[in-house]
Amino acid sequence: MQKKLKIKKVKFNKDDYEGYQYGPLKIERYGKNIIYSSDWTPDEFEKHIEKTKKERPNLKIQIDQKVQELVKALKSSNILHVLTSIAFQNIFFNPEVDTESSFEGNQAYIEFALSVITALEEYSFPEKSGELSEKETDDEVEDGINEKIKNLIKDILDTTIWYFASENVVKKDSREKSEIRYLSLMNFLFVRGDSYNQHNLELMKELFTPHNEFLNTHFGITIDQVLVIINDIEQQIEQNLKRQVEQLTILKKMHGLYIKYAEDPSNFEGLTFEDFMNNYKLLPEVVEYKNELDLASENIKNILFEIDVQTNKKFMDNISISLGENKEFLNFKKSPGWPTNNSLIYQKPVLRHEDKYYCFCPKILSENIKPLLESWIQERDSQYFDRRYQKIRGKYLENKAMEYLAALLPSSNSYKNLYYTYDEKGQTIQAECDGLIIYDSNILIVEMKSSPLSLSAKRGGLTSLKENLDEIIDSAYSQAMRTRDYIFNTDAPVFRNDKGEIEFEINDKNKYTNFYIINVTLANLSPISSNLYSLKNINLLKEREWPWTIFINDLRVISEILENETVFLLYLSRRIQANEFPQFHAFDELDFLMYFLSVGLYFTDNDFQDVDKFIPRGYTEDLDNYYFFLEGKRSHFDKPKLNVDNRIIELIREIESGRKFGFSEITMILLGLCNESHQEFLDALSKQITKSQSDKKDHDFSLILNDFGLTTIITHDMNRVYPNEVDSYCNLKMYQTKYDTWYCLVVDISSFPLKTYKHKSINTTWKYDSELESRLKEKKEKILRQVKSLNMKIGRNDLCPCYSGIKYKFCCGK
Repeated sequence: MQKKLKIKKVKFNKDDYEGYQYGPLKIERYGKNIIYSSDWTPDEFEKHIEKTKKERPNLKIQIDQKVQELVKALKSSNILHVLTSIAFQNIFFNPEVDTESSFEGNQAYIEFALSVITALEEYSFPEKSGELSEKETDDEVEDGINEKIKNLIKDILDTTIWYFASENVVKKDSREKSEIRYLSLMNFLFVRGDSYNQHNLELMKELFTPHNEFLNTHFGITIDQVLVIINDIEQQIEQNLKRQVEQLTILKKMHGLYIKYAEDPSNFEGLTFEDFMNNYKLLPEVVEYKNELDLASENIKNILFEIDVQTNKKFMDNISISLGENKEFLNFKKSPGWPTNNSLIYQKPVLRHEDKYYCFCPKILSENIKPLLESWIQERDSQYFDRRYQKIRGKYLENKAMEYLAALLPSSNSYKNLYYTYDEKGQTIQAECDGLIIYDSNILIVEMKSSPLSLSAKRGGLTSLKENLDEIIDSAYSQAMRTRDYIFNTDAPVFRNDKGEIEFEINDKNKYTNFYIINVTLANLSPISSNLYSLKNINLLKEREWPWTIFINDLRVISEILENETVFLLYLSRRIQANEFPQFHAFDELDFLMYFLSVGLYFTDNDFQDVDKFIPRGYTEDLDNYYFFLEGKRSHFDKPKLNVDNRIIELIREIESGRKFGFSEITMILLGLCNESHQEFLDALSKQITKSQSDKKDHDFSLILNDFGLTTIITHDMNRVYPNEVDSYCNLKMYQTKYDTWYCLVVDISSFPLKTYKHKSINTTWKYDSELESRLKEKKEKILRQVKSLNMKIGRNDLCPCYSGIKYKFCCGK
């Protein structure tokens, strides 16, 4: 039995489609996938560029004018009410009903509002006017001002997006430079949080615990106390919200009861309105609701985001900002009040006013613990920061990275902090490798960099970006390539520990067929690490091959989600290959991960013909829901897993358990098939096992894939499957298909259902062989005689019965 099978490819759900045309830009959505393309001619694009050049200065004028208008509106408002209204709409995310794509809130709105408000040097809370018309109330006026402010904030941010999106038409930068700068800037403006909350807090605890003595001595606080305060702030706001919701719920019930009571004429017949209301208030249900309302209203804050400072007022004062303290945000000459300006709210996210504290966005504090505490340490004692903090930070990253990689490849051998020597221009040089992982025929070379990404680089500054990437990616890549070259160019590579003792040596380096370079960072480089192709094109990266640059907490997620060694190895391979397809536009590593689990992350050049951008959207929602479940913020949600028949995973695990060297080649091939081909393989395997159980004979079937073949032999006795016969058979198949690679998998069902496996791979370059040609001709004739004797009808488009893997009309049916 033989059939040509397919590997996984990107597929579009054509039943779930939307399409829009905006001038030259065509936007199409197939299910969760968004495609950008354009049908403009070069002349039409040139006209568009000239038009944009003329209109772009007006965008800056509009932003400046709207900022002035916003400042004016804020000065006539109650800023506490403004911040409450904006925060209420933009930070309360309900994991039970909201998703990343459906949630309309935007944390950037409250951050921008807070930045502008804390920059106001002259502000006084407005008093009640007392001169309103009969139809107008103070609340209605305030609501109108608040709505105007919210619209201005949205307009300023939207216009800022368009201003920087059109920047390339005046700077004449390459498309890649403009895109990297724009993506970095948009990430800086709108993407908040680079980790799941529980992961971020654990990382902060582990990172700063070794420095508790320093923190306590100089700032009177430890990292544990910082985390307690953050949790307390969040809990207070949640409780305030809960009390207000309870209050509104009770008021709604009371209103419903009142309507029902008033609709009965007998309840007010012959009574004054005052007597009617007194009778209503004495109703048992009303009395009960009133007691509940009093209880719910107890300790309720006038401002939802007001917090009580119960412990460590010194710390709270250090992270609090007063009105006018952030004045540079509005006074920056080049772009006064622009959302891209530096703002003190990230170092001081708590607003302090009249001895009260307000935290309108607790996430600003939790997301900025690391830069906040690092800046404190460095400012207080730069020597301690350089000599102790950074050294411990680097070691921590090395240990965690190797821990997560070991969890992904538990049967591998891993080594940390290895040293080796090599000769260069007559000199003996000692070099270090942060980590080395040996898994079957695969070597993973791991380098770690704990340096942060500068603020200028985050905002798309290409000079700063290059400096940072030289340190974080290029330096790590160079070190990893030096290690790989050492292995390639040395007869017997030896790696030692810091004591000079041999930790690992390679006796036969030729048996290692796959090398992966992994760069683990403490800084989240998304979307930079998701667009290495563009970085290479503008010479911001110098590597000859692709590394896998991964943020430590993303690596943790991957280690917790992927439950099989081959699944990880396939993901790693395809993730690196995805760098060759710049049209695939993922915003971060978890987009790649979830697209892989759902679809496969396999592309060919034909997949993106006439497509400028292919954007996966909404794939991470299942991952978010799973971690919300683990955090206790939503009901049960299953862990995401690879969209593949579980029987394939079981088969792969059985092959892995045999640990016969080279097994990962077979397991990667099997896992890499598309779901349709998996089903065909499983059906064929089941059929041949059943046949073998019935007649006690050996049976086999072969798969002809894109550029290699796979033969599976089912036997009751592994010893009667002679290696020479297997080689002879596979060589004939390779000659017939003109393939250079063939794999063979032997399944022993003697202890069924417990199976044992042997496998081998054959690699050779095809060339004409008279002996094989004769054997092939003889085999074809034999098969065709059998077909004829059985009166089998073969369609011209059917696969040829000679097992060539091609259609009958192109083979024996010529």
